[in-house]
Amino acid sequence: VLQNEDLTESLFILRTDDVRSHEFIKIAEDFIELSQENLPEGLEIVIPNGLQSILKSDQQILETQINSLGLSLFSMFVLLLVLWRSGTYALYAFLTAASALASLVLVMYLADINLNSVTVMSGTILLGIVVDDAIHFLSYYRHSIEQGHSHQSALANCFHSKLKPMICTSLILSTCFFLFYFSPYPPMREFGLSGAVTLLCGLVASCLLLPALLSLKQRD
Repeated sequence: VLQNEDLTESLFILRTDDVRSHEFIKIAEDFIELSQENLPEGLEIVIPNGLQSILKSDQQILETQINSLGLSLFSMFVLLLVLWRSGTYALYAFLTAASALASLVLVMYLADINLNSVTVMSGTILLGIVVDDAIHFLSYYRHSIEQGHSHQSALANCFHSKLKPMICTSLILSTCFFLFYFSPYPPMREFGLSGAVTLLCGLVASCLLLPALLSLKQRD
């Protein structure tokens, strides 16, 4: 059944258990290497562009996106450093964004969510939202300090003016992300779940970690 009519070609189908993409690629590459050993003269092995090609492309996209995410985080720090001319404020925004990304990694680990070219996008979106909140919060804090307010008064102004918009934005976006959880496509479900949870973690980082860092600076 696996040969053509003149018996010049044979088809071999490699089947595996349900494994992660990098494990499947390793199995396929090991099989190709094994099949090339002691190959009789006149025979040729042709590997079609099948699932392993798609998975390799996915892995390459994933590696590129991870590198881009790291570059975006570094670029954010440099741009805020130039914008604010303050290493302290730029560092606080950087630490807030980094803590949110760390929460994303923790959520994906606890929920057993695979890191692929779809789920990794939640990190980029999370970074944008957290940085946006941090910029609004820190800019308003600096403005209050420059107006002569004390540290406690400046923080109170920030919470009074910025806390409600930050919470509303995060809740709306988390709800929109969670809608992807009902998708029939598994990576999209994981993307929706990780995005919804980590946006809430980013909100916590902006509302708790950032004021704590500012208070620590004031204490020093």
